[in-house]
Amino acid sequence: MKKILLLLIFSILFSSCSKRGQKRFSQIPNIKIYFSSQTNIPDKLISLIKRSEKSIHLACYEIALPSVTRALLEAKKKGIDVKVITDRGKSALMHHKFMVVDRRIVWTGSFNITVKSAYYDDNNVIVIDSPRLAENFEVEFKKMWEEDSSLRPPYPVVEVGDIKIETYFSPKGGCEEAIIKKINKARKSICFATFAFTNRKIANAIVRKFNQGIEVRGVMERENHSPYCRYWLFKDIRANIKWDNNFYLLHHKFFVIDNEILITGSFNPTRAAEERNEENILILENPEICSIYREEFNRLWRE
Repeated sequence: MKKILLLLIFSILFSSCSKRGQKRFSQIPNIKIYFSSQTNIPDKLISLIKRSEKSIHLACYEIALPSVTRALLEAKKKGIDVKVITDRGKSALMHHKFMVVDRRIVWTGSFNITVKSAYYDDNNVIVIDSPRLAENFEVEFKKMWEEDSSLRPPYPVVEVGDIKIETYFSPKGGCEEAIIKKINKARKSICFATFAFTNRKIANAIVRKFNQGIEVRGVMERENHSPYCRYWLFKDIRANIKWDNNFYLLHHKFFVIDNEILITGSFNPTRAAEERNEENILILENPEICSIYREEFNRLWRE
């Protein structure tokens, strides 16, 4: 088990100036991307909360940052419709990490609202301005808020400029199948960074592509070295797989395929994520976005 020492004492010392691998990416219209290795993500989250005009619907597995809690309470005092869902500690997790602002802006990724997630672990966030994409996440939020499992996202595929975005939710909402379909399309390369990877079907799809000569590279969280971890399968076939070297956690859950397709969200490739947990993934087709995530992958690979 990795040790967590004096997090609360030292968290105030961590700011954007202490981030590893500082780099500024070109801005893609209506889409912003943040990595905890480069950006003070809580500051970005609070800024978005403060800019809200009508509504904030937040679903996050864990919320433990007082600064974010204060920002939400201040928004509520201003008359903003603020609703929050977090995990209740059941065996099936409410594992989302998304927020919808003003039924227009979607914030999602691997980031839990905690000190450790912000300043120690490796995480990513993608923020997209799209009313149709926001409606998908509003429906997912409503499904949980009203406990109505019959609700489905109205726009499975949306376009933001020239970027195609697919949306999937768990449990049993097609996340596993969608990931495998994209892996099966790989012509050159597959790289991934994952906190937990135990899903047999997704792992087998990667093995098949490796056996066809596709380049496979993966960075996985060392703490999850159970007998069920697919690290050992990838090692057996001599794929380029390594444990992360962050003293804390590699908490990403993303795939980059052929430098053209990005898969990201809250979904770890595990059986629980597919069959029991409440999760989400986005699949975006855009080389520039993929290059940004590939840079993060390369940083992890080098460390």
